[in-house]
Amino acid sequence: MTPSYLAPFSCTATGLKKNSVRRSIAADRLPRLTAQQRCVVAQSELEEYKKDIERLELEGRMSLSQEKDAQLENLRIENDSLHRDYRRFDKYLRESDECGESLDAIELEHMKIRCQQLTHEVRRLEAIGLEVKATLIRASQTLATQKHQLKQEMDKNRKLYAQLNQIENMNLRLEAEIKKNEQHWNEDQLDRDTLKRVLLTYKVPDTQAYIQSVTGTLKLTRQKALLDRKKCAAQLTLLLIELTQPLLSILIVSEIFSP
Repeated sequence: MTPSYLAPFSCTATGLKKNSVRRSIAADRLPRLTAQQRCVVAQSELEEYKKDIERLELEGRMSLSQEKDAQLENLRIENDSLHRDYRRFDKYLRESDECGESLDAIELEHMKIRCQQLTHEVRRLEAIGLEVKATLIRASQTLATQKHQLKQEMDKNRKLYAQLNQIENMNLRLEAEIKKNEQHWNEDQLDRDTLKRVLLTYKVPDTQAYIQSVTGTLKLTRQKALLDRKKCAAQLTLLLIELTQPLLSILIVSEIFSP
């Protein structure tokens, strides 16, 4: 039979086992989830670990407080009983001293039985104290294990959040690339539509008109080439005039002032 002060710890341990089984099942399903969903699952497991640890601490404190109160109450009752026995025994001794009587054999036997009972009670309290100490040690070990698991889950959660941020950055770059490609596609589509409209309105010219157009183009090209040559010759002539004008001025002045 489990003592009353061990019941909360036992229930809590059972609840932690169930939570561990549930988390292990959720962990088996994690590879089929996305990074964001895995982060959500890890966050929920982290919250459950925190709640389990808080509940375990609260139940351990309540259990120890209840046991402490019960032991204090038992000790108070025993102390009151011992005080009453002491007062009664002291009164009896005083009366016996006053009357000159010795202690009765029955009273001595009663005191021996009382001493044995108190010895058994002290041993029982020592055993309860050892059980409470063992319970506290187990609770501390469970808390240490849960804190270690909590740290592992927090590390896993941070890794999942880092992966999520990396995936989000990749998604942003992918969206930017998609928008850029869509813009290029729209421009190409616009050029294609323009080309389609031009092709729809384009008509093949008549052969004679085409020959006349080509002939006229050749004539205009020759005329343009001739005009370009004349323009170049005129520019050269103008340049020569500009270069020789100072020399002519000098010759004219020298001719005027020569004897």
